[in-house]
Amino acid sequence: MDDRDTGGDAALRGRGRQARVAAGIVGMRRRGTGMEQVRRQGLAAQPNNSSGYSAESELAEERDIGSNLSSLIRRVSAASVSEIEMLIVELQGLRDFLVSEGQRVQHEIATYARLSQAAIESTKIINESLLKWKAAPDRRP
Repeated sequence: MDDRDTGGDAALRGRGRQARVAAGIVGMRRRGTGMEQVRRQGLAAQPNNSSGYSAESELAEERDIGSNLSSLIRRVSAASVSEIEMLIVELQGLRDFLVSEGQRVQHEIATYARLSQAAIESTKIINESLLKWKAAPDRRP
């Protein structure tokens, strides 16, 4: 590929996008899945009540746990949705890059085909001229 044309620059940009997408996937793996985060944070958010036991306090604890869990799920899902949206944007960028590269390659192939056809026509003309020249009577003095 010729780096003087925009195709070389586009290829470099495309590799950068691919690297960023791969880095995002690795980052998600390092942080763990959303369910693992919910489990870890949910366990950490559970209160330890060693005082007396009552149905009313148990209901209050369940409401607090439900509220904390709901808040936790919202935070985790918001982060996941945000990451998915970023991946979608990156994938759309890669798709656009591949479409433009496909168009560029098609243009290069069409140019090559025209050049090849012109070379074939030139070769035929040269061949016909040589045949006529050889077939002509010798005109030496």
